[in-house]
Amino acid sequence: MSAFLEATDLRRTYRMGDSEVRALDGVTLSIEAGEFVSIVGPSGCGKSSLLQVLGLLDRPDGGSYTIDGRNVFALRDQALSDLRSRHLAFIFQFFNLLPRTDALRNVELPLLYQGLPSSVSRERALQALSSVELEHRKTHTPAELSGGEQQRVAIARALASHPRVVFADEPTGNLNSEQAEEMLDRLLELNRRGITVLLVTHDERVASRAPRRIRMLDGKIISDEGLAQRATPEQFEAQLIARLTLSLSPKFKENARSAAVSLRANLLRTCLAMLGVVVGTASLITMMAVGAGARAQARERIEKLGANLLMLLPDRGKGENGAAPTRLNLEDADALAALSSGGLGLKRVNPVIVLPGVTVARGAASTAARILGTSSQHASMHESQPSIGRYFTPGANKRLEKVCVLGAGVARILFPDPASALGETVKLRGQHFQVVGILPPQGASGTSDLDQQVLIPVRTAMKRLANRKTMSYLEIEMSGPDSENAIRAKVRSVLRHRHKIPEFRGDGFKLRSLSRIQEALSGVAKTLSILLGVVAATSLLVGGIGIMNIMLVSVRERTREIGLRKAMGARKSDVLIQFLLESAAIGLMGGLVGILLGLLTSHFSGNATGWRILIEPHSLLWAAVFSFLTGVLSGFWPAYQASELEPARALRFE
Repeated sequence: MSAFLEATDLRRTYRMGDSEVRALDGVTLSIEAGEFVSIVGPSGCGKSSLLQVLGLLDRPDGGSYTIDGRNVFALRDQALSDLRSRHLAFIFQFFNLLPRTDALRNVELPLLYQGLPSSVSRERALQALSSVELEHRKTHTPAELSGGEQQRVAIARALASHPRVVFADEPTGNLNSEQAEEMLDRLLELNRRGITVLLVTHDERVASRAPRRIRMLDGKIISDEGLAQRATPEQFEAQLIARLTLSLSPKFKENARSAAVSLRANLLRTCLAMLGVVVGTASLITMMAVGAGARAQARERIEKLGANLLMLLPDRGKGENGAAPTRLNLEDADALAALSSGGLGLKRVNPVIVLPGVTVARGAASTAARILGTSSQHASMHESQPSIGRYFTPGANKRLEKVCVLGAGVARILFPDPASALGETVKLRGQHFQVVGILPPQGASGTSDLDQQVLIPVRTAMKRLANRKTMSYLEIEMSGPDSENAIRAKVRSVLRHRHKIPEFRGDGFKLRSLSRIQEALSGVAKTLSILLGVVAATSLLVGGIGIMNIMLVSVRERTREIGLRKAMGARKSDVLIQFLLESAAIGLMGGLVGILLGLLTSHFSGNATGWRILIEPHSLLWAAVFSFLTGVLSGFWPAYQASELEPARALRFE
């Protein structure tokens, strides 16, 4: 039957510049369960290297090693971490306590990596502190404890995990004689409970307290004194307590707590790392708000002109095949309106005369406005019902009545109180027109200001103001975009027939679809949004690089802490998750601050420039998600490097 710990021909070589140091040179060793063994020798003899290999903190260059018959060198890192967590415990010369963590949580650390529920691990940690008479100091950090108290916390940490083996590396090196005797008494007590103890020391007096003493020199065992003492079955029964069911949540809580402690302890560095994400997220929010506002404004401008409209205009260019511009008139409008009963999807036709730059006056007040001669259907086709008063009627158009509807801007200039304008008269080219309605504010549409216009009946405009029979254009309302092609073909056929246009001549008119213009404007606004988003994403990328740099520095500063956590049984995934939580928290917190800053920036930008700003709720969600992912992706490489550190090298790091 093999021994509990059995090592054969262990070799370990370290490189020191161009030279090699053989720390272990063919060490063969067997240790029975329940033994108390001291390994003694001068500094540099290889005793600490042997302890690190036996404690699974380091891998040798050659040889074999079994624990309770298991070849540990064939195990993967996760299995080694579980073995360290559940069966092995360490007491270090320099204590290796987490500096920003109180005594209770230091003792609780290996229990959390075992996966014990929080309530159980907390109770066992308190019991372990009580056994070393430090329960009253449980809330104190290592900086608030004396050297002896820190050593006792380290012993309590080893006791709490109920290990099968305790590895003690120079545990009395920093203690006075009285504290050293107390330490040895506690180790002997652990051994009497059935726990195997391996003690490394250079002090012959300390080594003599162990029943078995192994001496080393130049990486080799030169003597092995004393008898192996197996633990009794009763001792093993007391020591091998049934393991509790695993739970992942305590480990996750510990990782989250450690991440929070680290971020809080380095607050300035955390804020600097967040700064790039804050700027990037704020830029993303602002750019998306500007882009969404541009799309909405383009959509609204087209809707103000009218939904599903075809504009029929004379072709005032050179014309196709020498065609002269077709002069549109009211008879054309009536002929096209008759098509509404033909099932084509044509609903209404509105004839329009435009008279730009006409002076509108009332007393001493005057302003330049665009006169729009139109039919009574204009209001419903353009969804622009007067906010005060009414629109003129079809009868007013037939009777050539001099009535008008004022745009909001014109009414504001001519009448201090727009509500008092109803029934009053204004002058248009020397003629008095009665005000029957005031339009609501509509803003600009293309190159036209819809608030600086006056609407009058189209026949009144033809006879009384323009003295002409032709229209500026005709507006054709469709039932929907699906009917556009059929309507275009029919309108072209009717007009060519009415104006007797020969086959070899061009039309002399053109049809413009507002829906296509809307699509073009929306496409431009969408492209603008994408470009602005790329700029903002670049800012986030820069912020992510900042997080990566900060996390790399953090990993280097906390190398010993990482080694300690791995010695206590932390898996690679535990270390990886801890550092990923830190970087993700930086990204998410930076994102939330950036969202707030972006909202403020968008508000002030809109007020300062007059741009339309539209903040969509989903853009806030996307900004938070992107900032979180920026933190995770930026922190992955540093977190991976931290998880790959070897425990022994990390503990030796200065």
